[in-house]
Parts: sequence; structure tokens; C-alpha cells
Amino acid sequence: MKKAQRIKPKPVKGSIRLGNYLRLKMEEADLTVREAADKFGISYAYLSQIMMGKRVPEVSVCNAIADTLNEPRVTVLRHAGWLEEDDLTTQFAELEQRVKKDAQFREFVVLFLKLESKQEKELLLKMLNAVLTK
Repeated sequence: MKKAQRIKPKPVKGSIRLGNYLRLKMEEADLTVREAADKFGISYAYLSQIMMGKRVPEVSVCNAIADTLNEPRVTVLRHAGWLEEDDLTTQFAELEQRVKKDAQFREFVVLFLKLESKQEKELLLKMLNAVLTK
């Protein structure tokens, strides 16, 4: 049986952007770094490294951060360097905002990350928009 491959981040502009973003969002939520780490389900040391740009968090950690801060997962993934800033990612983030509480949609975020081609991403966006307009 073949082992599942882990997706490796391709930091676009470095995760220091994520650190700045987290500082802002944690301040808005009135959270200390220790409190935020507890809520995100990670250690204080790990969060500190993420915030200083020394570590790129796993997708699951990005998702936990987004969910805890009530932010779009795509936005956090983009700040962490997992996604490039392009029109498709922006459209996907806007779509995520519309269906944020839908558990099924969370699976589409994972699928969006795995898609390589622009055509595949466009098709996924069209399908999601079609479902939402019904």
C-alpha cells in the first residue's frame, strides 16, 4: 500500500505575512499568544515560530487558526504561503465567506489545494457557484 504524500507548502512571499496577519487578528480578538496557541490546539513555541516566520504551519493548523478566528480558511492559507494570490484564489475566498458554516464546503478547500491546473480550479469554482445559486 502506497503512503499518502503530504502536500508541501510553496511559500509565495514567506510566512512572516502570516505572523503579521495573526498579530492583527489576535489583537482584534483580544487574545495573547498563549491563549491563541491553546485555542488553535498548538504549542506556544510553535505559534511563536509561525509568527516570526520561522515555520510554515501545516494545512490543518491553518484551518484551525481560521476556524478559531472566524476567518476564511483560504485567506489564512494564502497568508501562510500555501496559495498564490490570484483571481481564482480570491474568488474561492469570497465563495468560502458565503458558505463558511457548511461542513461540506471545508472538503472543497482541501480539494482546491490539491488541484494543479488553472482549468481544474476554474471548474471547481463553477461547480460550487452552480450549487449555491440553486
